[in-house]
Amino acid sequence: MGCIADALAERLSGVPDRRPALSAPDIPKYLALPPEWRFTMKTCPHCKRATGGNETFCIHCGAELPDSGTAPIPSETTISQTCSRCGQPIAPSQNFCSHCGARLQQETPVRKRSQIRAEKRIQVRAKEKTPLPSQTASFIQNKIRPVISAFIQNKFLPAVQALGQSKILSKDKNIAFISILAAILLFTGAHLFIRHTLDPVNQADKIAKYVENHKPAKLADAFTYTEKTYVNPKSFYTYMEDNQWILEKLKNAAKEAKRHGSAEVKDGSGNRIISIANKPFLLFYKKYEFRVRPVKALVSTPDPGLEAAISVGNKEPVPINKDRVNIGYFAPGPYEFTITYKDDYFTKEDKVEVYLSGEQYEFPINLKLKPIELTSDIPDAIVYINGKNTKKTAEEIQLAAAPLDGSVEIYAVATNENGEKIKSKTLHLTNGDAHITFPDAKQVKFTQAFYNAPASDAEAWILNFRKDYEKAVNHADFDYVADYFVRGTPIEKEYRDFVEGHRGISGYEYRFLSNDIVDAALLPDNGILIETREAFEYRSKEDGHWYYERQKRYTLQNTGDALKIADVEANTIKKERRD
Repeated sequence: MGCIADALAERLSGVPDRRPALSAPDIPKYLALPPEWRFTMKTCPHCKRATGGNETFCIHCGAELPDSGTAPIPSETTISQTCSRCGQPIAPSQNFCSHCGARLQQETPVRKRSQIRAEKRIQVRAKEKTPLPSQTASFIQNKIRPVISAFIQNKFLPAVQALGQSKILSKDKNIAFISILAAILLFTGAHLFIRHTLDPVNQADKIAKYVENHKPAKLADAFTYTEKTYVNPKSFYTYMEDNQWILEKLKNAAKEAKRHGSAEVKDGSGNRIISIANKPFLLFYKKYEFRVRPVKALVSTPDPGLEAAISVGNKEPVPINKDRVNIGYFAPGPYEFTITYKDDYFTKEDKVEVYLSGEQYEFPINLKLKPIELTSDIPDAIVYINGKNTKKTAEEIQLAAAPLDGSVEIYAVATNENGEKIKSKTLHLTNGDAHITFPDAKQVKFTQAFYNAPASDAEAWILNFRKDYEKAVNHADFDYVADYFVRGTPIEKEYRDFVEGHRGISGYEYRFLSNDIVDAALLPDNGILIETREAFEYRSKEDGHWYYERQKRYTLQNTGDALKIADVEANTIKKERRD
């Protein structure tokens, strides 16, 4: 009976070992011999166990043994098991029966030197390759690599280990066969996965799932946009959720793009919403891009002269300085815009909600801000607003954006005849109170001023009315002058109908050139009669350019707190076409 080392060495090397074989009863006698008389033993570098000195592979784990190196054999051996095939006694540490060569326990698979060298060659080649573009590298890193890694761990490595343990092929043939099989399986798996991921129909299905599962951020990331497009994921999600028909059209467009290379989704008016087009990817594939067509948003206003701007989200504010302003490009959906007004002292904000859709969307905004004109008992007094010196008189200040809820505190400071500073009462600004009162000054009512100097004060009153009336007709908004008329009179109705009748007219403009006071007189009923000569120009796309001169007689009625228009007689004395 030969020992385990001799049997396996003869089997693996094909060269019979000529040393005398030791049977189990002879082992104690062998151990009793002097060390120099024993044949040489080897130590396995993998499992650290002793084996015969003539072996090329370890009889315990099958690892390749070094050409040289010795180690002492164990000092004692316990024989407590029998071979299941031949029934002969064996030692517990044996993996192969020394009598019949049967395998006694599963050997641990190890990596051979040739495998290690092959892996090193692959690593060197990988380092020498040109780096992939960032988008492609990201796709491989995040999409392909996890799938391949799972395939290697769960399918490929077990198959390789089983094949390596088999005796069908030699070691070198095993390595070659495994390498070819690995390349084929990896290439096929990667190819199928990439095709599935890049399929436009699958992309359309994912988009539908994002809408169904309420995933605004992922939905927005599934599309591409032009560089200038402003995208709010929640707004775009709302648009897609409100228009479910787009998802069905998108799937049909994806099928068309797969056949023809490109396709578009349009609404019922022919506006383009989404386009699909392919482009080369990883040399052999086509990647499909789902691009959202932006909505061009325009703002129109009848009063671009006010210092106003419009903004949304973190987008830079756009000044509204023309009748029609392009405020940018947006992914479709509902947006809340902020309109900011400014005057010399205050800033005011208004919110407006707009649902953008189509290829172009224009919405009007009313920038009407009726200026609050301060008045004072002492005209040359210097005005203070919220404690800050404006260095201006009440007549020089116009407040367009000031809050009218009483939170603004205004007072004025003047110098009396003795050179002393006197302070007015504090005014809490509201829509009905903009007059600064000096308690120590002589109070003079507005109507009394007309009795003392009717011509000069009438001129100031008429100029104020004509200035506001010019705004009213250009904005088609009677509110600018409603407070100048006695309510319910025929003249109020006549002027209201004329002003609001311009709402259906586009591209027109009135320009008031002069307002001269011809005469002013007191009436017996405490009213005032004012005669004027007025000149103005009118332009429109429909009627052209015209010049007018009119003579008017205003009848003002004293209502106690103010004078208001009770009647107006007008006579056109000149009308010329200026085209």
